[in-house]
Amino acid sequence: MGAARDGPALPPHNAKGAVRELCAALDDCVNVCPVLFGVWLFELAGAYHDDAMMTATQVLVQAQRTSNAGDLVAGNISEGVSRLHLGAVERARSVLQRLLIAIAV
Repeated sequence: MGAARDGPALPPHNAKGAVRELCAALDDCVNVCPVLFGVWLFELAGAYHDDAMMTATQVLVQAQRTSNAGDLVAGNISEGVSRLHLGAVERARSVLQRLLIAIAV
């Protein structure tokens, strides 16, 4: 279980490296946030919470570079939820409240 047909499943850190390599090869870092958000979801669902927090940070950094509203929502959601899962409840709350204020405008 957990292995792909053609070999073992990639650990999350390899997936993030593959995302960066693909974006560099295509010269397309605008579309990296949705892919990283998918990696974050995988890590969160697999209880790789430390990895998920690192990926959430990458999503947010990329979103801030592009200033894309959807990417910024994804970055803040992933950061807030990851902090919640790591037990940083107050920090998670402030991140999620900031997000709610931003999207209410």
